Amino acid sequence: MKRRLARWFNYLTVRYIPGTQQIVNLESKRLSSFITDNYSAKQQMIILEEMKLNVIEYRKLQISNKEKEIESNKIELSRLQNNLQDLLT
Repeated sequence: MKRRLARWFNYLTVRYIPGTQQIVNLESKRLSSFITDNYSAKQQMIILEEMKLNVIEYRKLQISNKEKEIESNKIELSRLQNNLQDLLT
């Protein structure tokens, strides 16, 4: 009985948790309605263009940070390999 009740409760809680796609959908609807309700058509176009530019800039920054991290990991890997070679000889 406890097991059945636990499975039923688990079903109820998991059933109402939205997936990633649904969360994105709802957030985009909320944001678009906020922009259309509070800004004129010209301002909306400016906002959308700025958002696009900001997302692109953010992604470029993420990529450059990841490249730096990879380079530092390569340097650390070579240092560790040298240390291993020194220990083995």
